[in-house]
Amino acid sequence: MNTLLDSGVRPDGVVALNDMLASGVMYSIQMHDLRIPEDISVIGFDNSDDSQYLSPALTSIAPGLEAVARLSVRALKNRGAAAPVGRTPHCRRRLVVVRSYGNVRAAVRQLSVNARSWSA
Repeated sequence: MNTLLDSGVRPDGVVALNDMLASGVMYSIQMHDLRIPEDISVIGFDNSDDSQYLSPALTSIAPGLEAVARLSVRALKNRGAAAPVGRTPHCRRRLVVVRSYGNVRAAVRQLSVNARSWSA
């Protein structure tokens, strides 16, 4: 993120692979005297408990870990069995909107559109 910001590029927002990486992104943004979410919005992925202590608190996507665990156990139990043709398991995700994303309505609308395409 430092390299990107040092080059003069100012993205509208960043979606990080997980909340820990999002906290590093937020640190870098703030060290460049930019504001979150006014200048750059940040969204994490995994909704870790620690993300609420960031400033501003991190908006994150909760991946539905219980469903992921159930699917993982089922896959382990059925290993060696042929997977059903045309079926890809998927889990519901939910957006936990806090403060690090500027236009919350636009974020929810965009993530809803993306969630539909992930499930397809």
